[in-house]
Amino acid sequence: RALSILNDYKDYNTVVALTCLGYDRQAYSLLVQLPENANTHYLGAILCCRLKDIQAAVDHLLQACTLDSSKIDRAQRDPEITKLINNHNLQEHLDKIN
Repeated sequence: RALSILNDYKDYNTVVALTCLGYDRQAYSLLVQLPENANTHYLGAILCCRLKDIQAAVDHLLQACTLDSSKIDRAQRDPEITKLINNHNLQEHLDKIN
């Protein structure tokens, strides 16, 4: 029932709720319609990791960190994103941003 209510709202909070509920593809489809900012790019990185679109995940992460360098610290505490950083040697890129 909650999902039918969420479908009426096309905003960041709805994307977060869908992500938490595991509706990753639906969440990402909505996310790409929102204005871009560090938060949307960071969540895009998480969703793309889950959807196995690794290049898009990398692109979203680097853009999020470029827009807001505090996302670098956040990324290093997030298991999904830390795995992305380690598996794709992104720490050097993040160090340059910071």
